[in-house]
Amino acid sequence: MTTKESVSAPVTIPTVILVATSPASLASVGGLRLVVRAVLTLRAAGFADIAVLAAAQEAQVSALLARRCATADVTWLGVSRPVDPTRWSNPVLVLSADVVFDQGTLTTLVTASGRVGIVVPTPSGEVGALTWPLAAVRELVAGLDSDARTLGQAIQRLGGPSGTPVPLGEGLFAAVDGAHSPAQLTRALLEHLGRRTASTDGYLAALLDRHLSRLITRLALPHPWATPNRITLASILVGLVGAMGLAAVSYRGRLGGTVALLASSVLDGVDGEVARARFEQSAAGARLDLAGDYTVHVTTFLGLGIGLVREGLPAAGAWAAVALVAGVVAAMVLVHTLVLRSSRRTTVTATVERVAGRDYTYLLFLGALVGHLEWFLYAAAVGSWVFVAALLVHWARSRTGAGGRDGRRRPG
Repeated sequence: MTTKESVSAPVTIPTVILVATSPASLASVGGLRLVVRAVLTLRAAGFADIAVLAAAQEAQVSALLARRCATADVTWLGVSRPVDPTRWSNPVLVLSADVVFDQGTLTTLVTASGRVGIVVPTPSGEVGALTWPLAAVRELVAGLDSDARTLGQAIQRLGGPSGTPVPLGEGLFAAVDGAHSPAQLTRALLEHLGRRTASTDGYLAALLDRHLSRLITRLALPHPWATPNRITLASILVGLVGAMGLAAVSYRGRLGGTVALLASSVLDGVDGEVARARFEQSAAGARLDLAGDYTVHVTTFLGLGIGLVREGLPAAGAWAAVALVAGVVAAMVLVHTLVLRSSRRTTVTATVERVAGRDYTYLLFLGALVGHLEWFLYAAAVGSWVFVAALLVHWARSRTGAGGRDGRRRPG
C-alpha cells in the first residue's frame, strides 16, 4: 500500500504508533481533538496499521474516536497487550498525537522510514516523530505506559533520540506547547489548507474573501452544529436575498443586494474550509455546493436584468439582459462539462475555475455604489459570450492536439 500523495517510487507504508499519553493530545485544533485529527490524517494518507497508546487516557481517547467512527482497525497498545511482530513493519513509525501534521509531512516520513534513527523534532525542539526498531517497541510501550507523559520524555529515559533530524520542507508539523496554542495551530492549519486551494480560488476571492472566511471558519469550527452543508445552505439563502435586492429599483435595495452577494461569496468559502479542517468532505456536500453556486449565479443575473428593466432599460438593454443570462447559462454548462467533470487539471483549467468564480460580485457592488449597474450589464453580456467562445476554442484545440498525438502513435 502506498500513500495517496505522489512520491518518486512506490514506498511501503510502515506501521505507525500514535502516542496519545500527553494531555495536549486532547487539545482541540480546527474543530477536532488532536488525537482524532491524527488518526483521520493517517487514514486519509493510506495508513492501515495504526496502533494507539493512550495509557491513562485510553477510555477518553476511545470515546472520542468512536464519535467519528475512527476506531475500526485501530490497535490499542499497553504493557498488557503484546505486540504482534508478524503484522508490523520494521522499523515502526512513532508519532506524537499532540502534533498537527498533514499528508505531505507523512509522505516525507514514509519515504525516510526504512531506516532506524530518523527523528523529526517539532519547531520547539520536542520529539514529534521517529522511527523505532520493532524489537524495542515493548520497551518503548512500557516507558510510555508507566509515568511518562510525552514521547520525548520516554525517549530520554531510554537514552535519548539518536539519528539525524529529517527536514520536512513546507509540510505542516507543530505541537501544542508553550510556544504554540491551539488557536495558533488552528490559524496555521487553515492557512496551510488555504494554500492547497489557492490555485482555483477567484482572484479577488483569494485576495479579499479568504481573510473574512477564515475568521468566520475559526468561529464556526468549535460548534458541531455548524456543518458544511448548513453553511452551504446559508450561503445559498443569502445569495438569493442578494438577487432579490438586485431586482429592486431603489438605490439602497440594490446596494444591499450586492452586499448580500458578497456575504454569500464569503460563506461559499467557509463551507469548504470547515469541511477540510474537520474531515467532513462528502460527495453529497460537493454536489450541494455546486448546485448552490449555479443557483446563485443564475438568480443574480436574472435579478439584475429584472431590476434594470423595471427601472426603464431601453430595448437594447433588455436584449442585453437576455444575452447575459443566456451567456451565463452557456458558460456554466461548458465549465461543468469540459472542466469540472474532466480528470485533467492544467493551468488553463485552473484559470477557468478562477475566472468562473464569484469575483463579479465586487464589480456588481461598485456598479451599485455609483448607481450604474447597466454598465456591468452591457460589459458582462459581451464578456460572458467571449468566455464561452474562448472555452470552445480551447476545447477544439485540445481535441485536435489529442487526435494528432494519437495519430502519431498509430503505425503507418
